[in-house]
Amino acid sequence: MDVSTKPDLSAALKDIRAQYEKLAAKNMQNAEEWFKSPFTVLTESAAKNTDAVRAAKDEVSESRRLLKAKTLEIEAYRGMNEALEKQLQELEDKQNADISAMQDTINKLENELRATKS
Repeated sequence: MDVSTKPDLSAALKDIRAQYEKLAAKNMQNAEEWFKSPFTVLTESAAKNTDAVRAAKDEVSESRRLLKAKTLEIEAYRGMNEALEKQLQELEDKQNADISAMQDTINKLENELRATKS
């Protein structure tokens, strides 16, 4: 066998290996790009959802604060209403007592007038 006429297997294997490594690098780059695209979308979506949750929590906190303020305001108005109703009842009781006293006075005067006439 003539060594000079044989194909150089070592060079062919190196060439094939270089082609496979080039193809593997290209496939790795494509895989990374394919993975990064949905990952980037998910990361952006997670950030937006985090912001939305934070905004919702802030809104709930503000609503609770307003609800508490309105509840305190309602309680204050209830207290004021009870005080006014009590004051009204006292005035009505005083007026009824005054009317009763005046009615008694009128009855006494009528009795005295009758006694004087007779």
